[in-house]
Amino acid sequence: MDNVDERETVELLPNNEGAALMDELIQQADSSGCFQKIFNKLFNFGAVFFGVMSVYSLVLAMEVPDHWCHVPGRESTNFSLSEWKNLTLPR
Repeated sequence: MDNVDERETVELLPNNEGAALMDELIQQADSSGCFQKIFNKLFNFGAVFFGVMSVYSLVLAMEVPDHWCHVPGRESTNFSLSEWKNLTLPR
């Protein structure tokens, strides 16, 4: 199996010096440098933030709050809050 992979690489890259140089550059660049760590953190936190924000906006939009508009005049009556709501809220 390894011989097949090596043969395909040799056929694709006739200049083996270029492949060796590329391997050396990749090893020198390293995938755990300061830039990569900062970029990964910013990207991951940004993706999570915007993903959660879009889902949470749906939750907020679908929520029906317990709200009723203030109707003046309750102070001058002796109705309880539930009685006042029954009288003033449309059904």
